[in-house]
Amino acid sequence: PCPLTMSSMQVMRFATRAHIEAIFEENHPLWGGPLTPEQYRDYWFSLFLTPWGASNLRYMALTEEEEGPLLSSLKLYRFTGRLLGEPVVIAGIGAVYTPKEQRTFGSASLLVSEVMDYMQKKKAAIAILHTEIGLPFYERLGFVPLPAHETQGTLDAGEPRPEPGPGREIRDSAMQDAK
Repeated sequence: PCPLTMSSMQVMRFATRAHIEAIFEENHPLWGGPLTPEQYRDYWFSLFLTPWGASNLRYMALTEEEEGPLLSSLKLYRFTGRLLGEPVVIAGIGAVYTPKEQRTFGSASLLVSEVMDYMQKKKAAIAILHTEIGLPFYERLGFVPLPAHETQGTLDAGEPRPEPGPGREIRDSAMQDAK
């Protein structure tokens, strides 16, 4: 049975502390290790208090009615970057999560779509989504996979830098990048 009745309405909102703590309690085994549940919670709440986090990091929630139960959640990051040489706002989406008892009702799909609409109104030019669950779910929502390359090792200041490729710029970071 669907958890929503015909008379209820789903609402996208900023997650409350109670929502976030419930999310962390359930998803700690997925994403929290090697931290204890308390360390995991404290780590994320400390990020919300940094100057960057206070302005650019939100936990979004989809609830039934304004004060209803949590149906789905995600982390929303606001980045600035450059696209074709011009500064742009980038919506970063991660940690899309639906409580076990709410799964298969389309809440995560609706929340991602609502967040995309919200960020488009906030003038975001592109959205980047990080996922560990596989691509088909997000491809159905219009996301396209990007190639990812991982490397591991130590950096030696004397080693030559790799050549920039198409769409990439390699340079020392600067204070303006922190903005």
